Amino acid sequence: MLDIKNLVVKIPDGFGKKITSFGKKFFDGMPVWLRNLLIVVVAFGGLYFVTQRIYMSYDMEDVRAEISELNEKCKTTVFYDRYVYDVSNVVISTKMLQTQIRTMFENYERMIDIEIDYVSRNHPDDKSLNQLKVLKDDCQFVKETYEKMIGHLVESYENFNPASENNQ
Repeated sequence: MLDIKNLVVKIPDGFGKKITSFGKKFFDGMPVWLRNLLIVVVAFGGLYFVTQRIYMSYDMEDVRAEISELNEKCKTTVFYDRYVYDVSNVVISTKMLQTQIRTMFENYERMIDIEIDYVSRNHPDDKSLNQLKVLKDDCQFVKETYEKMIGHLVESYENFNPASENNQ
């Protein structure tokens, strides 16, 4: 591995003088117009890079602001993605519960029908027969109400789009 702290570079003694003398000869050997052009180009290049450095520092603030804005949008999008996922799970769970409760109501109605059948065959004049019929009507009413209410909620959840809610 290269250890920079202990790196020793040996330059021969006359090497620096040779390079500077070569540069002077090269610069002095140029035509005056080329020398002046080189000085102007180096000066304008320096000014250009200094001004660009200043503009870049201002641009960095703009970039930071854009990054912050994008981070907020990304957080919002991730939140809405998670929200849609959660709403989807609620819809699935509600549909499962809806099926289970519908089955429960149907079983309850069957039990009432069996009781009504039994009472009507063995005790046709019994007053509880009317109560059982009222109980069955109530059960059917509750079942229909529940199915309409849950059906409406499931429909509204399935059609829910948080992205359109956010853009309004």
